[in-house]
Amino acid sequence: MRKLTLVILLLFISITAMAQCPTGDVSLNNQTAVINYLANYGSCEIIDGDLFIGNAVDISGLTAIRRIEGSLIINYSEITSLSNFSNLEYIGGDFQINYSHLIETIDGINNLEIVQGKLEILGNNGLETISGFNALENVVGRFTLKGNNNLITISAFDNLISVGEWFTISNNDALLYISSFNSLLEVGLNTPTEGNFLITGNNSLININGFNTLETIGWDFHIGSNALVSVQGFNNLKTVTRYFNIAGDLSEASPNLVSIPLFNALELIGAGFKIVNSGITQLSGFNSLITIGSIIPSSGWFILTDNNNLTTIDGLNNLVHIYGVVQIYLNNSLESIIGLHSLTTIDGLLDISLNPSLTSLNGLEALAQVADSAYANSYGLYITNNSALTNCSAICNLLLSDGITGLVDISGNPSECSSREEVEENCTTTEPTACTTLTMPLDEAINVPVGTSFSWNPVPGATGYRINMGTDSIFFGEFDAGFNLSFDLWFELPGETLIYVRIIPYNSYGDQQCTYETFTTGIGTLIPNCTQLSTPLNEATEITVNTEISWNAVADATGYIINIGTTSGGNDIVNNLDVGNITTYNPTVDFPENTRIFVTLIPYNAGGQASDCSEESFTTQIIPTLPNCTTLTLPLDGATDVSVSTNLSWNEIPNATGYNITITTGIITLDTVSLNDVLEYDMPFNLPENAEISVEITPFNDLGEALACSPESFITTGSTSTIPNCSALTTPLNLATNVSVTTNLSWMSVPEAEGYILTIGTTPEGTDILDTTDLGNITTYNPSSVLPEQADIYVTIIPYNQVGEASGCTEEHFTTETILVRPNCTSLISPSHGAEEIVLNTTLVWNTVMDASGYILNIGTSSGSTDILDAEDVGLTTNYNLPSDLPADTVIYVTIVSYNENGEALNCVEEQFKTEQKTYKVPAFFTPNNDDKNDIWIIEDPEYLIETLWIFNRYGKLLKEVKGPYYFWDGYYNSHLQPVNDYWYVLKLRSGGNDKGHFTLKR
Repeated sequence: MRKLTLVILLLFISITAMAQCPTGDVSLNNQTAVINYLANYGSCEIIDGDLFIGNAVDISGLTAIRRIEGSLIINYSEITSLSNFSNLEYIGGDFQINYSHLIETIDGINNLEIVQGKLEILGNNGLETISGFNALENVVGRFTLKGNNNLITISAFDNLISVGEWFTISNNDALLYISSFNSLLEVGLNTPTEGNFLITGNNSLININGFNTLETIGWDFHIGSNALVSVQGFNNLKTVTRYFNIAGDLSEASPNLVSIPLFNALELIGAGFKIVNSGITQLSGFNSLITIGSIIPSSGWFILTDNNNLTTIDGLNNLVHIYGVVQIYLNNSLESIIGLHSLTTIDGLLDISLNPSLTSLNGLEALAQVADSAYANSYGLYITNNSALTNCSAICNLLLSDGITGLVDISGNPSECSSREEVEENCTTTEPTACTTLTMPLDEAINVPVGTSFSWNPVPGATGYRINMGTDSIFFGEFDAGFNLSFDLWFELPGETLIYVRIIPYNSYGDQQCTYETFTTGIGTLIPNCTQLSTPLNEATEITVNTEISWNAVADATGYIINIGTTSGGNDIVNNLDVGNITTYNPTVDFPENTRIFVTLIPYNAGGQASDCSEESFTTQIIPTLPNCTTLTLPLDGATDVSVSTNLSWNEIPNATGYNITITTGIITLDTVSLNDVLEYDMPFNLPENAEISVEITPFNDLGEALACSPESFITTGSTSTIPNCSALTTPLNLATNVSVTTNLSWMSVPEAEGYILTIGTTPEGTDILDTTDLGNITTYNPSSVLPEQADIYVTIIPYNQVGEASGCTEEHFTTETILVRPNCTSLISPSHGAEEIVLNTTLVWNTVMDASGYILNIGTSSGSTDILDAEDVGLTTNYNLPSDLPADTVIYVTIVSYNENGEALNCVEEQFKTEQKTYKVPAFFTPNNDDKNDIWIIEDPEYLIETLWIFNRYGKLLKEVKGPYYFWDGYYNSHLQPVNDYWYVLKLRSGGNDKGHFTLKR
């Protein structure tokens, strides 16, 4: 027996010496738990379970943690910044920072490389900046930034390469820019059916410019309900497996969005393409798309609707096949669809309707098939109600070849396009096509790159183009470009040579014999592309006046020319300056404040300068200064015979936010008042007669008051007007709120007034409560009935005497109270109703109820019982920490009753959850009779949940105290074996709770 005890003791000492980290999950639900953890495990590097951080204030000591094998959950915390996980490299589960409303910055997680679960930053209303995560490369689950209402900037994810599931940035109301994901390659490839890319509901977001490396989206691409002006930074996006949506439906308007360039790398949209209710003016930048809907044909579509500023579709020049419906309707400014000129096949309905500015269907000449067998008994083609459409010749081949499955509706358009029969009749008289002209290179251009491509203007009625080219001595050949409007050479042209080019449009009637155009090649070096500003970004505001300009480097450029001006196209700041092969420029003088600055950057090399580079702009800050002094406009300085009831007015000072006014006569101060941004003051008293009045008006703003402002003066008249002045409410005061519905009204007594006329209403100038009633010479009024609750009450008081009524009296108003009623019931948030495996020391959290002034809790182990907590009034808090652990493996019943001064909520539903099972085992008896069977009473604790064991006899005497990890008793006290009886145990748990019970000593 003693030998076994010695072995257990030695094993205990050995384990204690090695234990530097806790085992399993770690819950730091309050500051005391954080302090205890740091005292015991402050140097711990690896948490082998989950780490939960709850209602703690300071977690700055958790700096040693390097790995968390489970999840890191920071919910409902009171920390103000998250900068203490500087050594954290790996999280094996989720990383959540949710509903911690005091946190302002997340800036110290700069070594975290991988999150194996989801990364979720949700509902942190105080969060303004995220600048940590600089080493993060992979999020295996979802990436979510949502509902952080004060989040302004995200500058923390430039090394993030992959997000395995959803990527969501939504409902962050203050977010202005997204420019921090320039290493992200893929989204949603781990679970393609949930691999959406969503940027929605960010009401201040004006620019997306941070996804220049993104190539693949495993499911949907969706941008909508933002304040976007431009969507940029997706110039390497190649694959969207399902839907590509800008806005997506009419409820997700993006009316400020005027540009969506730089999608020219996009090769595959697996299902649908939709742009709805946007402000775009031109649909360009999708020239790598060949098909839409090939992966999910049954759900394929191409939809453009309610884009009121869209004028032309010119950026889908290689689109051949759409596996589904095409709808182009209700685009009020759409004039041209020429960009669809390569489209040959539409497997579903084609609907071009209600586009009042569309004059021609040019661009559909190559279309040979519309609709499949599913449309055999329905309409496959609608071209209807386009009020300016007079040229439908582009669909002649489609109609005459009978390439449409199903019925055709061509109607509601002007003559020449008013019916199918009319269109087909005009097709038979179509003349051979006209000539075209080069758009690149232009006729007679010089220094053209030897690797140039060719493009030309479309020709109505053409079904294809051939390009014929050569020099004075060499004929390169004649090449058929089909219906494309461009042609890429597979060889370089000779340098410094005059090149002859003839574009030959053709159709079924033959070729058009067009003349040659010419250009001269350069020395063989490719002219570089244009660049873009990187600092400041295009359209940025509040830029410092001493900012440095920087831009993106361009391949093949050997230098850059910069023009900067204060007008579009201007160069009054920098004129055609060659800065050499650098990508920054620091102006020699500061920019003017509060000014829009226009910048044009032109890369160049030996082959020439980049052409058609876009002008960009930004707006500088307003530099705050102290305001200047002002002057009186009424009365003027030095005026005489001024009425004693005069008002004061003065000149406006542009950068003033208010004015301090002091009025004196001699050494007596009559009035001192501070006013907001107004330019007039109606004094509530008459000035003394025949007196010199001194007035000092001092403008102020956030920086302080104007300096050394001089007083001005005037002299009052010796007689006063006999008509009384206006009065003002004293009870309630003007603009008062929460006023009792049974309040009495009172107002200031006015000298010389003989009575008062009162008007009261619930709308401005309203009379529905009291209509211009003469109350006589009293200054109070008790309404005959209670006022309406939660209403604006408008009051006009007009003093009068025998001479007349006061004029210009201002209407005042106040807002009445909201009369409380019984509050509604609440419901559990955590644990949720029906939840299982709830920890024994759980904290109850429930929803806030409007108008409640407190909550009463009942908790029991059976329905309707209160054996754990009986009618506990917890006040206005919405969470409760139980004084002791809940029983294990037990259904817990909870009823929460809201109340206020009008009573308790009625019929509140009882909710329930089930607690976790104990993992430690407590024997019911033992038999210390030295037969080597059941000689020792010992608790099995495989997860080290127990900290201390105490054993008592039936009289409460302490017989044994045991510290872990082995908890046992051999039945002896002071070397005497104790008698047969029941004995009691108390367990102190490492979670902070207690457990107790009894067992039997038998022979």
